[in-house]
Amino acid sequence: MLGGVAALLNAENNSSEFTSEILSLAINAASDSVPNIRYILAQAVKNPNISEDLVGQIRPVISSLASGDKDKDVKYFASEAQKCF
Repeated sequence: MLGGVAALLNAENNSSEFTSEILSLAINAASDSVPNIRYILAQAVKNPNISEDLVGQIRPVISSLASGDKDKDVKYFASEAQKCF
């Protein structure tokens, strides 16, 4: 699912409403108990095309993963995603 989210976020000409809905699905994955899901989320949102208002939604989630996740890979990928914002 998160692979699809990444592809949709990278697609051009998405409406803001559509991107917001897709991002909401991705944000829900941040609380998944499986570390692979969380780091795939961080990779999925590593996208410079996300509008500034949507970055405001995802930035706190990625920041939390980068600073407080138990898994080192999740922290790494979340830190990398932060560089796009």
